[in-house]
Amino acid sequence: MTDVIVSVPARNERDNLPKCLSAIATAAGVARQQRGIGVALAVADHCSSDDTYAAAKIELSQYPELDWLVVRDDTSSTVGQVRARLVEAALEQWPATDGADRWLLTTDADSIVPPDWITGLLAHAQRTHADAVTGMAHLDAPPPAGVAEEYRRIIESGVRGDEHDHVYGANLAVSLRAYREVGGFADVSSGEDRDLIRRLRIAGWAVSSTLNPAVVTSARHPGRATVGLGALLERIYDRHAAPHQSSARARSSPLSGGHAGMSPARGGRAGTSPQGRGPSVETTSQL
Repeated sequence: MTDVIVSVPARNERDNLPKCLSAIATAAGVARQQRGIGVALAVADHCSSDDTYAAAKIELSQYPELDWLVVRDDTSSTVGQVRARLVEAALEQWPATDGADRWLLTTDADSIVPPDWITGLLAHAQRTHADAVTGMAHLDAPPPAGVAEEYRRIIESGVRGDEHDHVYGANLAVSLRAYREVGGFADVSSGEDRDLIRRLRIAGWAVSSTLNPAVVTSARHPGRATVGLGALLERIYDRHAAPHQSSARARSSPLSGGHAGMSPARGGRAGTSPQGRGPSVETTSQL
């Protein structure tokens, strides 16, 4: 039984992806052993020019107890489209069989989730009667002092006790019932995670936030999208650079292509998970 689907979009992440997938496999093992939660993992290789697709299959083949799916997406034009089509491919691979709600967890190929990632997010959702949970992300390398201080102030300004205002696609959980009711990820070039949370709130689904479990994510800048953590870091670096050093770096295209064709590679098994409605925690994204 598949109770949780984890989705990971990737582009030119041959070097980072194996570490990401290994961490997810560990978290899936903890969820299975501690709570009997069935986890399936779906990866989309979007228009990579390196060996991302092969790296994903090689890494995932080491986990025979884990159900997995790797798809090529050479034609989606936005990150929102990549995420949405990956989820649909996963739902086709692992259809619901008993009508129970299941959960979608998302992270990024340059991120490392902790062993309690799946159990922690679902436990928080159960405690707070949430239909979606937004988690935190910490940088994998410290920026220079001035940059680090400004970044810390921005992050801390969005933290209120055990809750926060931030939204990261690298650490997000949503009930699949709620996800599908609001139309899933929108076809947008960036901010698809914040847009999804916004539409969930508008539709009356309960959204909660938590400081833990947190993921560790890349501090690279600029990022792959024009909006998001990498772009935020780039703006902070620019503000701390000398005027003649101010960055004129062109940002990478967030994701490029046309309209989606996916060819899958599959591995391993095919749910219920905590789901409930509760008072919505109003938050606004800082990133």
